[in-house]
Amino acid sequence: MEELIEQQPEYSPKFEELCDLNLLGNNKHPYFQVEVEKLEKNLKKNGFCFLILPLQLQEASKNLVNASKEVLGKIPQNQSGQYFAAPGFGYCDKGNKQSLTYLTGQFLQQEKEMGSICPPVQLNQQKGVNKNIQESVKNVSVLFDNASKYIFKNVPCFQKIAQNGSQEIPLLRKRVPQFGMLDVVRYQGRSGYKVDSHVDPGIFSISVFSSDSGLQLKNSEGKWIQAPYKDKMFGIIWNGLAANRISKGEMAQGWHRVAPSQEDRYTMWYECVVNSQVDDKIQNGGILALKGQNQLYLQQINKNNNQQIDEKDKININVQAQNGKNFNMVLDKKKDTVGTMKFKMEDINGLRMSKTAMPPQFNDNDKIGSIFGFNKNQANLNMQIEQNNTNNNFFTSNPNSYINPVNNSQYNIFQQSNQSLQPIQMNGYKRKQATDSQYQEMMSHVKNCNHKQCHVVWKGNWGPFIGGQKGGAYFDLTECAIGRKMNEAIHWNYNDPNN
Repeated sequence: MEELIEQQPEYSPKFEELCDLNLLGNNKHPYFQVEVEKLEKNLKKNGFCFLILPLQLQEASKNLVNASKEVLGKIPQNQSGQYFAAPGFGYCDKGNKQSLTYLTGQFLQQEKEMGSICPPVQLNQQKGVNKNIQESVKNVSVLFDNASKYIFKNVPCFQKIAQNGSQEIPLLRKRVPQFGMLDVVRYQGRSGYKVDSHVDPGIFSISVFSSDSGLQLKNSEGKWIQAPYKDKMFGIIWNGLAANRISKGEMAQGWHRVAPSQEDRYTMWYECVVNSQVDDKIQNGGILALKGQNQLYLQQINKNNNQQIDEKDKININVQAQNGKNFNMVLDKKKDTVGTMKFKMEDINGLRMSKTAMPPQFNDNDKIGSIFGFNKNQANLNMQIEQNNTNNNFFTSNPNSYINPVNNSQYNIFQQSNQSLQPIQMNGYKRKQATDSQYQEMMSHVKNCNHKQCHVVWKGNWGPFIGGQKGGAYFDLTECAIGRKMNEAIHWNYNDPNN
């Protein structure tokens, strides 16, 4: 059912719901501890906290939005594709919504080596606009990156997340590039465009500017409140899925949505992202590593859409988009990858690739066939991915996706490992568990082993395990001596794989 979202009266934050962002960077200030405690209490209870923004950030944010207005909605939609800097970044136009997505940190400091995405160089055609945006986005990004690092350094709940998940957080790692992600968006007024309730995939997001009402947040009582927007001193920080997962549920999920507005609404936010939101090629080689990749994605997608897919390789997917509408998509499990699948979703749904998340063990190069698991007796199935307003799928930024095979048995293929590392019962089958180090060892072995049965580390409802390929389905346990030992180490029984 389509989610009904209506405008509500603007909410006025109470003192205990407000944290002074400026003070989080000064642990010598007499009110520092008070602000930290307010932030933690609200993030753990509601998943969000209102912020008092430093004047410098208020001014820099306003300047960037004003500069971006010269671009957003001004490029013909049929030409917008050429303004991508890389898949998922740069300029995007989906009719009722236009956006500019940037990576911060070293991506802005080393443009010659890593490529500019603020925005693509083609926008130089609009005299002066590109330069204005370049300078504004650099100013804002430095402020956001620094504020985020202070949060991780000085706020205990984020100190724990940094200790337990720093390898997932690009902003905190020791090697370059260190970065976050910045979005400037225009929602077209009177279009009826809305964004259904969802949780962002990263650690946290900070919203700092909104020209009109629309953003709504859900508190611990399940009530939706309209975020303040008239007073530009207010901002909001909300938790992402990764913060909830890494903190083992201590940090509540930050549910939010956007109601339709009568006037054009301009807004901006920063996200402390996790690795799975940004293609490995971009992280390792910069935007220039994907130069022209956008067109390659489009060519591959068009080719796949126009060719006949072998029935045994076809996966039919029904997805409820963020606007509440349903649509179908056909994937080729052998040829389509996570990257092309997300790109198709961007084309249909308007949700940027960088706003979709996969669990940490997946990447954009994974073949669809290695992700969607197949029962031994039903190797070739049509599947349906479902979403509702309380349990979104990973296409709409929540990696809790459900697969419904034709026998109507339901599997959560992205179920996180339980704390005891004991097998989880799933429809009579035990899902084996592996520690992070065991999983990495398995991945490394498959990559370097020439044994014909060491084909893939299968990650479906039975995974993970090292297995071979048979009839297009992945389920054979490998007989490679090393691979077999790794499988047995996580309790795979070669005599009876179902137990």
